[in-house]
Amino acid sequence: MRLSQVFSLALHSVVARPLSKLWPKKPGTVAFMPREGNRYIDNVAHFYEVLDRHHLVSEEMYLAIDDCPKLAQEWQSKGRNAFSFASYKIRSWRKYLETEVVVADSWQWTENNRFNWLFGAKKVQIWHGIPLKKIELSNLAGKRKLSLKNQLLSWMRGRYPRYDLVVSTAPFFEKEAFSKSFVS
Repeated sequence: MRLSQVFSLALHSVVARPLSKLWPKKPGTVAFMPREGNRYIDNVAHFYEVLDRHHLVSEEMYLAIDDCPKLAQEWQSKGRNAFSFASYKIRSWRKYLETEVVVADSWQWTENNRFNWLFGAKKVQIWHGIPLKKIELSNLAGKRKLSLKNQLLSWMRGRYPRYDLVVSTAPFFEKEAFSKSFVS
C-alpha cells in the first residue's frame, strides 16, 4: 500500500467517523449495499425487490453503488433509487453522513471509505447465504494473529464492523455460524 493511500485512509477514518456520529441522520434513510459495490445480486437485491413489490421503498431508500454514475442511471431507469458514491466528493460524504441505516449482505460494503462515512449509521448484516465454511471473524480463528500494521489497516478500513443486527435463518445458524462470525 502506497503512502498516499495510507494517508487518505487515515484522513477518512479520522475525519469521517466523528462527523458521522455527530451528523443528524435523515429519518428513514436506508442504504442498501450491493455486493462488490455494483452487483445487484443475493439478499440485498432480493430484500430491496420484496420491499419494492410491497410498495415499501421510499425516496429515502437507495442502492449505494461504487463511483459509477452510468450504472446508477441504468438502475434508476429500472425504477430503483440508486446513488453513486465517490469517496472524493463532498456530495457523497453528505449522503452517507445523513444515512440512518445500512443493509449489507457481504463484507465489501466497507471498502473505499464507505464504512468511515457510514460509521454512525445502524448496520444490518443479512449475509448472502448460509455459511457452510468459515466466514468473517470465524475465518480468522486459528490463524496467526494479524500484525499491528494489518490490525491498524483493518480498523481504518472498518473491515470487521460491529453490527446492530445480524439476520439468521435459524437458531442453529445463529449459534453455530453467525455468532462466531460477526460482532453485534
